[in-house]
Amino acid sequence: VSGSDAAILHSRRLRALFAGMKRTTRLLIRNLIAEFEQSAFAPAAFELSVGEENTAAVPGLCITDDAGNEVVLSGRIDRVDIWKNRGKTYLRVIDYKTGTKKFDLEQVRQGLNMQMLIYLFSLWANGEKHFDSEVVPAGVLYVSAKAPDVAADFGQSDEQIRKLIEKSFKRSGYLLDDREVLAAMEKDLSGKYIPVTLKNDGTYDMRYTAPLASLESMGELKQQLEKTVTEITGLLRGGSADAIPLCDRTGKSIPCQWCSYKPVCRRTGQTEEG
Repeated sequence: VSGSDAAILHSRRLRALFAGMKRTTRLLIRNLIAEFEQSAFAPAAFELSVGEENTAAVPGLCITDDAGNEVVLSGRIDRVDIWKNRGKTYLRVIDYKTGTKKFDLEQVRQGLNMQMLIYLFSLWANGEKHFDSEVVPAGVLYVSAKAPDVAADFGQSDEQIRKLIEKSFKRSGYLLDDREVLAAMEKDLSGKYIPVTLKNDGTYDMRYTAPLASLESMGELKQQLEKTVTEITGLLRGGSADAIPLCDRTGKSIPCQWCSYKPVCRRTGQTEEG
């Protein structure tokens, strides 16, 4: 055992952290196995690179501004799931999160947290060659990889506790409004593996259902994101670096709270509302 490894083994705190990570990993893997046993979607790529055509597995979105400047968006996708149906490949982008982050369409429209949708739209625009068929965006999902925080009452059975743990792995996201595609993700649409729940009458229970969108609406959102990226890159090219952080309209996200440069700009938390 090397010196650094020995130090880890002799640290109670680190041993406890690793033990917690092992428990969380086992629980997450069991949850994923149960999901894929009932799902028609299956993982097709991990850490898939998107970006420059000569270096990435799939070319990224190439956006041209009014001045003719091109921007190619690049990155790596945690996981891409696919479902092949009637000659088309339906794509679902997955992002693992160890925090409490949830998908918020309103924030996306303000220009925040656009990463997953940029990946999805890159695959939609340029993924046909890689997946060897016409591609259709099925949506994006955040999958929680956070250690379950379960408050069980005394006397609860193992089965009841197991269900509480499963709830902690609930997904959030933005999905294609196509009942056949959604049922391919989760057969009974009970909200266990995707954020879509049906009422007894077969309609969506909007209290537990994520934003759903038609292909047309997804196309409109893609155009909106491209416009936002063009505006941001225009500011960067123009040398704009003003300390005017964007706060979402809900007031829940205030960047100044977490910024490491507060001693430099000396702002007191004022933000510009989007």
